[in-house]
Amino acid sequence: MRSREPHRSILVGQPLVRFGFGTLIYLCQSSACVPIEESHSNDSVQSTSEFGLVRLSPGFQPDPWVVSGRAGGPVQGSLVHASCPGWRSRRPGHTLRVTDRIQRLRILVRALRDSTLIVQNPNGSLRCNDDAEDRNPIIDGAFEAGTYRVWVGTYSETKTLSYRLGFSELEGVSARDLR
Repeated sequence: MRSREPHRSILVGQPLVRFGFGTLIYLCQSSACVPIEESHSNDSVQSTSEFGLVRLSPGFQPDPWVVSGRAGGPVQGSLVHASCPGWRSRRPGHTLRVTDRIQRLRILVRALRDSTLIVQNPNGSLRCNDDAEDRNPIIDGAFEAGTYRVWVGTYSETKTLSYRLGFSELEGVSARDLR
């Protein structure tokens, strides 16, 4: 049984190496590799995520900006790094494109069951969170201009979970506000 103690958001280690082999893209750290998505050489960034592209710049409206998706999949988050729990899809659920540095951006998940959040920064490093607000993960911090990949995970390898994913510059926004 997993501990109910909240996890903190972390920035995980060194950037990971990303390479393609056949139709899969892999992330590797040290000698361990994990497939993260299928490659489609002619596809745009938007089509390489399951639920689309979110473009944000400072002062975006509405705040929170809310999108939906389904969490879960066959890839264990801890295979990428031990501090990234849960099961996720190979392809990111969403791609986030930040056009200009956002001093403080909160990425929040609202789901009916326990969920996890992994954000891959443009340099390949990861931010992971679980249970920041009850059973909902939140990643909070500065986001430089660039393209980020976002996965929402579950604690079941075989069951998916509907979620609302919110982006906010406002400190008081919580997962309950994502409608």
